[in-house]
Amino acid sequence: EKAEEAAIRVLYEQTDLEVAVKDLINDPSKIYVTRMEQSDGSKESLSVRIFISYNYSGEITDTKGMNPEWVQLSHIPKLKLLDNVALAIHDAITYTATLE
Repeated sequence: EKAEEAAIRVLYEQTDLEVAVKDLINDPSKIYVTRMEQSDGSKESLSVRIFISYNYSGEITDTKGMNPEWVQLSHIPKLKLLDNVALAIHDAITYTATLE
């Protein structure tokens, strides 16, 4: 599964939102590493890529207990996110601004 396909699948599984591959934007030079605590207390390193899409369909829905919600960009620093995720979001938004 390609990263783009995984992003689309996870977005749908966790929110019920749908997006097409052609509508995904990401900076291919940016891959972030974060560590996620597992149920046994160990930590696993994960590679994170951020994709942005301004085109999507569907209504955001609570699926699999994920409780997704829209937040203002200014609220991102207040959220409990994995290491480097806030930075990755900031960098992705900055990157998309250079494309306009």
